[in-house]
Amino acid sequence: VETRNGRQQKKRAVWGQRQDAIATMNQLAARFGMTPVDEARMSAGGQGDLFGEILRTLDGTD
Repeated sequence: VETRNGRQQKKRAVWGQRQDAIATMNQLAARFGMTPVDEARMSAGGQGDLFGEILRTLDGTD
């Protein structure tokens, strides 16, 4: 379609299906931890030992 902003395509059923598929892929990726943010969180080194620092201080191996 020719408009005042140049040549543009109309939204068709295929466009809607593509948008739905992209949204579904994004939801599944977020749900299973496959987004870049989730990957960065997983590689942060973990939580560590809760009492490790206390035990090292009590043992005197500091």
